[in-house]
Amino acid sequence: MAPKRKTHGVYGAPKMGEGFSAPFTTLMLRRLPPEMTTDTLLAMLNIVTPGRFDFVYVPYDRHKLVNISLAFINFTDSGAAKEAQEFFHLLNDAHAAWNIVACAGNVQGFSFNAAYYVARFGIRAIHDAHAPVLFKNGMQLTDRMEISRLYASLPTSTLQGAKDFVKAERGGSSQRGTARRAHDLIWQPTESRLPAGPDYGWSDSHKQLRDNVKAMMPAGLAPASSVFSSPPSTRSPSSEPDGLKLSASLCSQILDEPSGVWIFSL
Repeated sequence: MAPKRKTHGVYGAPKMGEGFSAPFTTLMLRRLPPEMTTDTLLAMLNIVTPGRFDFVYVPYDRHKLVNISLAFINFTDSGAAKEAQEFFHLLNDAHAAWNIVACAGNVQGFSFNAAYYVARFGIRAIHDAHAPVLFKNGMQLTDRMEISRLYASLPTSTLQGAKDFVKAERGGSSQRGTARRAHDLIWQPTESRLPAGPDYGWSDSHKQLRDNVKAMMPAGLAPASSVFSSPPSTRSPSSEPDGLKLSASLCSQILDEPSGVWIFSL
């Protein structure tokens, strides 16, 4: 039976593992290592999908001084979202210690995610130390006035939809934010509003690449010395950014922080 539709684009979420039937641009990461910081995640994204994301949010527990094992990333096109999803799955395939779950987020789209954050935490929270990191034309926004103007430009209907969505979440069985966003409702724009963009997805060579990563990795260690390549692309070789390929040394710089081996929380 199809999920019952609610107001302002709020839907009942599919059961865990069903996934989205429509294209998506917002990726939700679960089971992040406690040591994962926003800067570390940004470093990875800048290599895998450089310039193709505009919203990165790693919720932070101020009492425990650690992330809450979640992250939300909105990409500029659905192809980039799929590339990043496959990349994190590849990390999991490469070594048993990696256990990140990458799936379509409950909230989809840049404006929807920004509005959701304001509806949940208030407009003053947009300048918090652990507020979402925003990008425009591939460049990170750091000026407070520019960030404020961006939030102020959100459509009134989207802000109202965010309030309705948060209200619907709070009316559910769980009061915990992590459970609400992981299992309950979906809020997304119509399929036509999600930019498809170029799809560079992973071809049949994915398994071979995974096996190569496994072969290069010392037993018992996180994949700090592995070489990860971007998926085969429909672009010409001359147009492919050099940053899409990870060298062993660069991967080590990104993934070895801060202690050399990441221990993943389940």
